[in-house]
Amino acid sequence: LKCQHGADMFWGGNGQPSWVQPPFIPGHEFVGIAVEIGKNVRGVQLGDRLTADQIYPCGECRFCKSGKYWMCQPHQIFGFFSDVCGGMAEYMRLPKEALVYKIPKDIPMEAAVLVEPFACSKHCIDRAQIGNEDIVVIGGVGCLGLGMIGAAKLRNPKTLVVLDVNDHRLELAKKF
Repeated sequence: LKCQHGADMFWGGNGQPSWVQPPFIPGHEFVGIAVEIGKNVRGVQLGDRLTADQIYPCGECRFCKSGKYWMCQPHQIFGFFSDVCGGMAEYMRLPKEALVYKIPKDIPMEAAVLVEPFACSKHCIDRAQIGNEDIVVIGGVGCLGLGMIGAAKLRNPKTLVVLDVNDHRLELAKKF
């Protein structure tokens, strides 16, 4: 929505360069089924259920080479660039730089679509290095916040505090 409404960080303006490359089809969190495979692709078969990190890194910058691909400077994100459609497209092309993962057949597609956002939530909690003496506060419990609750709970913090202005989300947080 920010992109559609013209936020400077996407479209440029107020001294910011444009980041997106229209025209594009949005959708950076997705799951799909392989219906065509390039001749040089290995490890993927027709019918495999796939997802990918929302960014695909260059593989060449200092961050990529040090294993911190999420910090890649020239990275692109599915659904924001004309050469890589997002999950709202009828078909997507996963470039060779994409970090692709197979989704087990026993996970329903409705749950599989949460793999990427929950992976981001877990990554956040991993970087926080939460221990059992820590007091953890999570502000905002939309999809990512709920994922953080689940990941933080596994770290067994001394106290886990959740903040939100939406009572329904707070009830979901208790379940998580």
